[in-house]
Amino acid sequence: MVCSETGEILPEREVNDISSDMYKGDKPPVFTIEILEDVGKAVLAGLLDLISKNPVSRLPSSKYKDVSGVRKEIEKHVDEVWGLDEKPENKPQRRPINSLPRVALIGPKKKTKTHEEKVREKLEK
Repeated sequence: MVCSETGEILPEREVNDISSDMYKGDKPPVFTIEILEDVGKAVLAGLLDLISKNPVSRLPSSKYKDVSGVRKEIEKHVDEVWGLDEKPENKPQRRPINSLPRVALIGPKKKTKTHEEKVREKLEK
């Protein structure tokens, strides 16, 4: 959030008040156009941070400092949740997300036959 008077970047406020009206009742909150626009802006800001092109990034002023700090924190959290931080010998070797083989990301390539190949097969039979 940017201060409207000074233009300074203000620290984020944590959403942790479970007694808030938002959490009361059985129905989920109504998402208005304004809320969806804010979500879109936040996603775009995150993408710009990811490629280090965000001119008003708040990461440098956060405890993470940069994208690699965020990644390390996520990895640490996942290790804690899955219990992988308890015994180093039981910890599976993890490879970074961006080093996954191409096949794992898009699946194996299937060779499709051309029209000519299909016609030749029929003629040979």
